[in-house]
Amino acid sequence: MRYRMNTAADKVSHLIGCCLRDKAEAERMYRVIISGQTRKIDLITGSILLTPEEHAEFVARFSAEVEPTIWTSSFLKH
Repeated sequence: MRYRMNTAADKVSHLIGCCLRDKAEAERMYRVIISGQTRKIDLITGSILLTPEEHAEFVARFSAEVEPTIWTSSFLKH
């Protein structure tokens, strides 16, 4: 039986949580949702389709909450 999480209440928070738990998943969501400008993402728990407002919220929250944790700035690398 496949585990299903109730994501209908707050899809964006669920996606952000997935990103914060797994760097590879965060990079995949970045490619699919932000770079690809797609509003649908397939997760192990099922597909999530974002409304235009949720998509905008995801992009803003990803930039604020997730990006600083997964990409090291060039200043810190040297």
